[in-house]
Amino acid sequence: MLRGDPVDLDTAASRLGYDLRATHLAVILTARPQTESEEVIVRLERQAARLGSALRARRTLTIPDGRTTLWVWLSFDRRPEEAAFDALATDPTVLAGVRAAAGSVGAGPAGFATSHQEALEVRELLEIADRGRGRLVRYDHVVVPSLLAADLDRARTFVAGELGRLAEDDDATARIRATVRVLLEEGGRTTAAARRLSIHQNTVSYRVRQAEELLGRPLSERRFELETALRLLPLLDA
Repeated sequence: MLRGDPVDLDTAASRLGYDLRATHLAVILTARPQTESEEVIVRLERQAARLGSALRARRTLTIPDGRTTLWVWLSFDRRPEEAAFDALATDPTVLAGVRAAAGSVGAGPAGFATSHQEALEVRELLEIADRGRGRLVRYDHVVVPSLLAADLDRARTFVAGELGRLAEDDDATARIRATVRVLLEEGGRTTAAARRLSIHQNTVSYRVRQAEELLGRPLSERRFELETALRLLPLLDA
């Protein structure tokens, strides 16, 4: 299936115990052994189950790839809401100590294969940058940064130049960045951003003003570059 070869879907579904006609999200989980004798796959299996529960997946398919990597597919009746991913990002226990690379959500056998291929590309990016542990990094959010990250030195220079003081490593600035990123993803709609972040609209507006002070320019100026830098920052030692 991953090669794109034709398969009988009913037979494959029966052997895998997984509905290939559903909507899929592929994830690759990797972790370092905490002790020499630890069975890392057992830990990753538990975390895959927690991930599926957090995203309200209907079924979970897991396939070990060596001793420290687990291929995961989550199936859904329909595309998961962004709010489910946002809630996952605020729960540090689900993916603690694990690097989680996810493809985009896709439907049917093609989505099953494509999402996995994208997850492989995200994993490669995370390995290059040696970042991403403890949270789900999605292909949709890093496809453009992954192109930039082929040259890490230039990527770091780009991020520093675009974000300036907005890249500072403290909790308050991190909250401002998170708010700006969601606002940009929501097309500048304050109400939608506030709903996703579970905060008041006035708080969104206040953080936007703070962000503009840190940037020294309006968010509307170099908007594409700003959003790209915000997505790239977590993947780099910026």
